[in-house]
Amino acid sequence: MRGLLAFSYQLLAVCGIFLTNVINYIIASYGSRSWDVNAGWRWMLRLGAIPAAAFLLSMVRAPESPRFLIQAGKTEEGFAVLEHIIGTVIKA
Repeated sequence: MRGLLAFSYQLLAVCGIFLTNVINYIIASYGSRSWDVNAGWRWMLRLGAIPAAAFLLSMVRAPESPRFLIQAGKTEEGFAVLEHIIGTVIKA
């Protein structure tokens, strides 16, 4: 599970960087040099901020990791998060 999450994060980051470069190239190809200097960079920055804002909103909703909660002494909360991630936890 941990490897899948790390791989997914890295893959999506690389895909996002590539997609941003493609979009910036398309925006730059539509305008003149003066338009790029005066307004094009603003469009590039705004479009790049959309995925960043979506990531920020998703991080606000993300729970703390079960390991952190258990180490902080919040065992019940840690098992609740773990159960939410995996499905069910077998309690002894």
